[in-house]
Amino acid sequence: MQRNGNKNIAYVSRSIVFIIISIILFAFLYTNRPKTIYAEESDILKVRVIEDNNISLSNGKYIALDISCEKFLEFFSYNDIVTVTVNNHSYDVPVCSTRPSTSLSMYYLYLNFTNKNMFGENFDHIYLASKENLLQIESGIFKTSDSESTDKYIFNSELGSPLWAEIKLKEKNGFSDYETISYFVRTAEREDYPNLSDEEFANFRMITSGNIKEGILYRSSSPIDSVYNRNIYADSAAENAGIMTILNLANNQSDAEALAGYYDTYYSNCNIFFADMPLSLTSDEFKYSLKSTLCFMCENRGPYLIHCAEGKYRTGIISALLECLMGADMKTIQDDFLITYENFYTVYDGTQQSIPESLKPAIRKLVYTYLSVLFNTESLDNVDLSEKASTYIKQIGLTDSQITQLRNNLSDNNSGIADTPDITVLPISEDTYDAHISNEEDTEFSIDDDHEEESGLSNNDSPKTGDGGNSFLLSLIFAFIVICLISSYKKI
Repeated sequence: MQRNGNKNIAYVSRSIVFIIISIILFAFLYTNRPKTIYAEESDILKVRVIEDNNISLSNGKYIALDISCEKFLEFFSYNDIVTVTVNNHSYDVPVCSTRPSTSLSMYYLYLNFTNKNMFGENFDHIYLASKENLLQIESGIFKTSDSESTDKYIFNSELGSPLWAEIKLKEKNGFSDYETISYFVRTAEREDYPNLSDEEFANFRMITSGNIKEGILYRSSSPIDSVYNRNIYADSAAENAGIMTILNLANNQSDAEALAGYYDTYYSNCNIFFADMPLSLTSDEFKYSLKSTLCFMCENRGPYLIHCAEGKYRTGIISALLECLMGADMKTIQDDFLITYENFYTVYDGTQQSIPESLKPAIRKLVYTYLSVLFNTESLDNVDLSEKASTYIKQIGLTDSQITQLRNNLSDNNSGIADTPDITVLPISEDTYDAHISNEEDTEFSIDDDHEEESGLSNNDSPKTGDGGNSFLLSLIFAFIVICLISSYKKI
């Protein structure tokens, strides 16, 4: 009896030892599991999406990827443009150590070895990020929390775990020119631009592309905001041009009227629509703001002035859209866009210098990219830009008769202003936009619909560099633990 008892104790002891060893092995293998995969046959880096809300940040604009900055740079370099595909959404993004201007790239892959607050002591993750877009939500990886949790956005558990991002090189060193452009210097000093007229210094000019009639449409930096010290020149130019209708893309009405000297301007006596347009081209807020702006143009006669702060990004996009609508070709649109950079940049040693010819193609490409985003197409070569613009404007909510009226207003071919409903400036929200538009297709910045099919990898694939082996070992260890427990029970 005593002997049997000792035997049972020995079995139990051995089982406990086996279990402890198994747990240690399990923990070791789990901790050291491969976090990335590099598929040589398709040149794709496959990285886990970190599901932790805190690491992916709470503002909805960052998605954390489980690969260290150092490891990532073994495959790619800063200024490479890569295609990141996650949850069937693809983004063509530059690899950056700083956050680029939205006007240069809406999305980016962020690695920074000086920011331990974001990247941790070991810089053990990177971010797919956007300055303006709620990337977590538009990609479907996170969703708005409907609980009382302090987290506004939570991981979408319906996608399953793990979730993978696939990263593929699109253009080696493709962002280097834009990094140079990001360091262009502008100043607020009139004397730094001796070769520019006052109108050029204000970035004020007439647009006559396509069928736009001379003296009908103008663009400018802000005539009321003194932040760039161009407002006085822009306001004077607006008066000289006889501007009647102003489309302010930068401000809401209360903020505009609160600016110093507002009521002393020619501007304040014009017919003004305060669009307060966001920078995110794919957001519902942007689309509704644009719809309201274009409706206001339908209801009011020119000459029109479009402006934001610099007259570069939002003004450049809306001007380009209207130029497309009125039959302009891409080269003419790009020529006009380039002028803004020539009016603002590049100041060295207190004097503006000419933009290097080698960088002009990159600047011209920017407006091409903006229009590609709006029209949800990868290429605008050999397409009818007027038809593309008309289709897009219909998608955001204008009717055929309003589009016709808009064209008539810009060509000054009017038999009278169309009977369109009065525009009320509403708080811009997704609910507001949804109330004004239906059947709108989702759009994403950058398209690579065939990428996942070409890669042969899907979110449910297990890694090919040992992760499958580790998973098998973990399963064996788990089975071994269960067998030990059952064996011990029977022996006892």
